[in-house]
Amino acid sequence: MRSAPISLERFSALADAYGADLRRWPEADRAAAQALAQESASARALLAEADALDAVLDLSRVASPSPELHQRILSEAPKAHPTRLTAPNSTSARSRLLRWLSGLGAVGVLTCGAVAGAAVVAVSGPAHIDADSLTGLYDQTNSLDAGGA
Repeated sequence: MRSAPISLERFSALADAYGADLRRWPEADRAAAQALAQESASARALLAEADALDAVLDLSRVASPSPELHQRILSEAPKAHPTRLTAPNSTSARSRLLRWLSGLGAVGVLTCGAVAGAAVVAVSGPAHIDADSLTGLYDQTNSLDAGGA
């Protein structure tokens, strides 16, 4: 529940949205709206306007569609078409082939990625590494770990 009073502007917006019957208003706003309606002539006037509109809307009735209209809508509606190539649990040769092809496609994509990654490493790595350069790199790493520069 809302503990703070609501403004007349908020009250007006709620009356426009939910009408004059405070039972249809959001529960969090009901108590504050009731208090404002009791103490404010402007709030009571807004409720009176909303009540008049509610009465007019209550008089409005929408006729049910005729059986002919209902039938015409159904006859002109697009027919449902299956979207799957095969049934979900089908064991036909076509179904097995489609599953194999989709699996092979995934394997092909993964293989291309592995080959491309290996090519990048091969091209960007040093052309020749000898034991002396590895020892120097190891010594440099240890001196940095020990706090030296």
